Amino acid sequence: MSSQSPQQPIQQQAAQQGNALGVAALVLGIIAIAIAFIPIINAGSFVLGGLAVILGIIGMLKKNSKRGTAITGLILGAVAIIIAIAVIATATAALNAISSELSKDGEYAVTIDTAVFVKDYDDAPAVVVDFTFKNDSEKDANFLTSVTCKAFQNGAELESAIIADNNVYDSGLSMLDMKPGVEGKVQSAWVLSDTSLLSVECKTLFSLSDKLLASKEFEVK
Repeated sequence: MSSQSPQQPIQQQAAQQGNALGVAALVLGIIAIAIAFIPIINAGSFVLGGLAVILGIIGMLKKNSKRGTAITGLILGAVAIIIAIAVIATATAALNAISSELSKDGEYAVTIDTAVFVKDYDDAPAVVVDFTFKNDSEKDANFLTSVTCKAFQNGAELESAIIADNNVYDSGLSMLDMKPGVEGKVQSAWVLSDTSLLSVECKTLFSLSDKLLASKEFEVK
């Protein structure tokens, strides 16, 4: 006759259930870790990691079960949640920084001053426009990398001009950095398409807004 007590099958069944829960916790923990590093998708790590922790705890509490698997699953689930939180926080901070950089309206001021009508290097009619650029940001900035200005005739954008006469046009002015609060004179030049009305528009180079910093029209002479 077998000497197995009536409680042994129950204990074995409980142990098997505990082992199964431990394996389930381990698998869920591994999956949670794998997706924890991927933005957006890592939101699933909170669910899978949480389940891994719960199943790991239950598996550990089962008598006569192998607790190593359950503990490993529990740890992986907890680590996955921590990693997901860190990745989301980092991604959010990065997006906020990018948004701040792109939303620079008000950091620069531009005044469109005068227009001088000249000839470019190829003797084609051109215009040199003088601007006053003020750096209202908190760091050094120059006109070239902070502001974009375009010229139009009949609604069509004009091409940039190459002016050989240094007494009329100095392209280097737009590349000179200015300290916060400082303003200076800069220039841009375009090739004219005809004698129609010239329209000049300026806005912040990297901005989520289409708001113009300045605009002005000139009669072509």
